[in-house]
This record gives sequence, C-alpha cells and structure tokens, in this order.
Amino acid sequence: MKLIIICIICLSFLIKIYFQFVQVRFFKKSKLNDIEDSYSEGVFEKSKSFTIMMNNLDQIITTINFFVILGFLLFNVPNLILRSVKNSFSNSVSAEVITALIIALVFLTIEIIKSSIQTFFIDKKFNFNKSSVMNFILDWLIKVVLMLAVLSFFVAAYSSNSAIGKFGALLLAMVVAFVFRKIFYHSIPMAESELKDKIKEFAKEYKYKFKNVYVMNASKRSSRVNAFIYGNGKRRKIVLYDTLINTFSVDEIIAVFAHEMGHAKHKDRLKQLIVFIPLVFIFLLLFKFINQSMELAQAFGYSELNIDLTIFIIYSFNVILIFFTSIIKNSISRYFEYKADEFASRTAGKENILKALKHLAISNLSNVYPHPIEEFIYYTHPSVLKRITAIQNIENEGSRASD
Repeated sequence: MKLIIICIICLSFLIKIYFQFVQVRFFKKSKLNDIEDSYSEGVFEKSKSFTIMMNNLDQIITTINFFVILGFLLFNVPNLILRSVKNSFSNSVSAEVITALIIALVFLTIEIIKSSIQTFFIDKKFNFNKSSVMNFILDWLIKVVLMLAVLSFFVAAYSSNSAIGKFGALLLAMVVAFVFRKIFYHSIPMAESELKDKIKEFAKEYKYKFKNVYVMNASKRSSRVNAFIYGNGKRRKIVLYDTLINTFSVDEIIAVFAHEMGHAKHKDRLKQLIVFIPLVFIFLLLFKFINQSMELAQAFGYSELNIDLTIFIIYSFNVILIFFTSIIKNSISRYFEYKADEFASRTAGKENILKALKHLAISNLSNVYPHPIEEFIYYTHPSVLKRITAIQNIENEGSRASD
C-alpha cells in the first residue's frame, strides 16, 4: 500500500514537471505573427521572458515540494512528529492538532519562499509589484493564521468524532472565507463619475440589477488589472481594480463589465456549481477511504487511524487530483468564457471587447501561446489569441444581446 501511494505521488510529480517543461520549450519557439497588431516585439519578448521565469520558479518549487513529501512518506515523518508531540501533550486531540500545524507550517514556508521570490524578484523586474516588505509580511501573517485556524479546528473536529465539532469546522471555514475576502478584497463604493454613470446605464439597458460599483485598491499590492462581480440579484457588487480604472478607456471597461455580466446572465456560477458537486462527492469518497483504511495507517507506522495522515496524503495527491478534475471543470469554464465574450461583443461592441482583451493581455503579460495540451488541462480561460479569433468570427446581428 505504501509503495502504491509513493508511486502515485512520483507519477504526479513527473506529469507536472513534464507539462512545465514542454510549456517553456513551446513558448520559446513561438513567434509574434498572430498578434502583430497589438503586441510590439519588445512587449512580446517581455511577456515571453516573464512566462518562462514563472515556469522555472514553479519547477523549482514543485521539485522541492516533491522531495519533502517523498521524504515525509518514506521515513514516516508525520508519525514521528505525532509521537514526539504526544510526549508533551497527553490529550490525543491536542497532539493531532499540533502535528497537523507543524506539517502545514513546513509547506506554508515553501509557499512563502515562492511568493517572496515572485513578488520581490520576478514581479519587481516586470513592474508588477507595488507591495512593501511590511505589507507582504502582514498579508502572509494573516493568511497563515486564518489557514491554520481552519486546519486546527478541522483536525480537532474529526479527531473528537463530534457532529457538533464537524458542523463548527464548516461554520468556521465560512467565517474565515468571509474574513479573508474582507481583508484581501476590500473595496469602497465608487465616487460619482462618467464611468459609474455609463455602467449604470449599460446595466439598466440590459435589465441587470446590482447593489453598487466598488473600487479595489489593488495598486497597493500589484499593477495587474482585473474586475469581477459577486453576489446575486440586487445584492450583486461590481468590483473594479483601481489599476483597471486608471489605465483602460471607459469603452474598454464597459466591455470588461459586459463580459462579467454575460457570466451572470448565463448563470455560469450556478452551472459550475452543479458540475462541481459530483467532483466534491468523488473527493469525499477518496477522503473517507483513506481516513478509514487501517492497512494504510499501519503502512506508515500508525497503530490507529489518524486524520493527520489522511490530510497529508490528500495534499500529496493534489497534482494528480487537479490533473483529472481540471480536464472536466476547465473545459466547461472555457466554453463559458467564449459565451461571455460573445455577449460582450453583441452588447458592448466587438471592437471594444477586442481592444479590452488585447489591453488585458499586454497589461498582465499573459501567456498568449500556451501549449495546447496544457491549455486543455489547466487553463480556465482560452488563450487570448483563441478568444480574439472567436470574437472576430461572430456575425454581426445587431448591437443588442438576448437575455
């Protein structure tokens, strides 16, 4: 059993490294031909350099993670940590919680190292980073505290086998998600302006209800641009990054908004949730199997079932789990993106959405030439070039889109 688990993890590592390698090799050979009207040679080379550097960083971190996981499993490190902790804590639930926190901190440390390299070396080199060292430390401190809080409550709930505890863990996760959004996605109502009036007029024309338009101070951390909508009905909030407002024209922003509105009009979030439910069910079955396998527990040195081992194995399987679930989930997501682009093209104008897409790609140094297989498996959005081609092929059927 132990050998099977290790073989699956090795296979996961090889799959991820392979796709990272072929992506870099594929992108190095790409040429400017298809986007000459929007990319200068300098911008394209900058985008290529950024993509390659990010892939190289991912390869290094993936390799470090793999060898740490492999070492933990080969030498039964989670069990050794648990035994050591039990020498200081007689309460088994407390011991399992502390063991889970120690293991989590190891991998969070690796993630923080990756984030710091990306933020202060790669992002800084390409003029993305706007975060100070103090802000970076504070952001990560909050993230770590919130994540460890959820993990500790979850482990405690399962270790005590309490129905109330499990419900409490779910409730805490929801509270943490709310707190996380409030801290990292904090936004303020947009002041009255031409842009706000245009958004209101556009939404009214297509019978789209929302609470208000908000601005996020994204420039505090990064120069990347984005926009999103969350909530339902009259409680919907339209959130625009201040970086988007400062660098895009009003027509381009309306086109970006129209795209997001297309998702809401098509009820894409609900459809994705329906698709997601069976995937969650399969995940829960896997979790239950691992958590109730005495043979598996004994293979890794445990004398009884242990939630820490279950969480660690599930974490170790993340690459292979993402690989298989992404094929289904991302294929559907890309279809929704095409339909939202079509909605934006028919409502905000084909030229405006084309300009907005090209501007987004340049501003965020998007990878316009992902490897076809990697795009098929891992990309939630079609490549910019495919989206542009799809929009250009839309027949003009009037400026108004159906609800």
